[in-house]
Amino acid sequence: MSRLTPQILGQDNFPTPLIIDWAHRSPTVRQSNRASSRSIMFKLLNFQDKVKILRIAREKKKLEHNGTRIYIYPDFSTELMKRRKGFDPVKNKLHLFRIM
Repeated sequence: MSRLTPQILGQDNFPTPLIIDWAHRSPTVRQSNRASSRSIMFKLLNFQDKVKILRIAREKKKLEHNGTRIYIYPDFSTELMKRRKGFDPVKNKLHLFRIM
């Protein structure tokens, strides 16, 4: 991951190597009739590197590696996701005001 991330997001964005605390691939349910992608989770030692990776991924919008689409998301706890989902009605109302 310390070599792959700069390859995907650009070597010039990472003058110093990323220090990764841990990394693992998440298990998936095997479907015999199609190939499925697997998530890779990793924890960076420096929070600033995480912020930089998320910012660059957001700016580039479409990321690919060897012809395969790459998605980068922050990992939130279930509790935090539920709390964030509680704001969906408010966000929808604000979105309607922006359209009008």
